[in-house]
Amino acid sequence: MKDYRDVIELLKKKSVGPSEAIDIIERATTVNPENERTRWKMWRFAMYLWERVEEDKRGRLDKKINTIKKIVSTKTYKDMYSAFSLNRSFNHKREVDKLNKLVSDPRQYPYFKSSNFYYKGTKKHIPQPIIDKIR
Repeated sequence: MKDYRDVIELLKKKSVGPSEAIDIIERATTVNPENERTRWKMWRFAMYLWERVEEDKRGRLDKKINTIKKIVSTKTYKDMYSAFSLNRSFNHKREVDKLNKLVSDPRQYPYFKSSNFYYKGTKKHIPQPIIDKIR
């Protein structure tokens, strides 16, 4: 797709009306606070971004996989895992793999918006250019 005209043509071809298209886009790009799996995903993203912000402040971003391993090893991560009662025993390797895939998945990029994340312990949003840099 090169521009919006291509999108409009695809919507017409698939018989998707404007209201339905807007509804699909809203559901795909909005965080649903009622969904426990979505809340857990957003907490993991927040912990990941907080660690990446700290690495950036120190002047050196580590490899993403190393950041993820560090996060999953923390007591906070394990406590949050338990709080979301995921009905599984904690497995470090599995959690590292899952978070690594989640953070790297292009379908998750719309969730990495400034409006979804605050600096740790504050009510100040992490600016979008910083999220884009450290993600």
